[in-house]
Amino acid sequence: MKPGDLVRFIERRKNKNNYVLPRNERPVGIIISVEEKIIHNEEGPEALMRTVIVKWSIDKWNNDAGLSEECYTDLEIIQNI
Repeated sequence: MKPGDLVRFIERRKNKNNYVLPRNERPVGIIISVEEKIIHNEEGPEALMRTVIVKWSIDKWNNDAGLSEECYTDLEIIQNI
């Protein structure tokens, strides 16, 4: 995944949650950036998490800044740049 790729949100859980992925809403998003974050606890670094900043085609999926931070594994590429 890289900036410019088109993606869709996918629900990989066995028990689907309609709050996370509302029915009949399959917006397309464009990747703005891919970031890596170090997750810490009291003892130090725990994990490296890759997050993706997406601009969704449905505005309510974006935050007040017009973007959305998503987990890398919750997205599927529908078209590479």
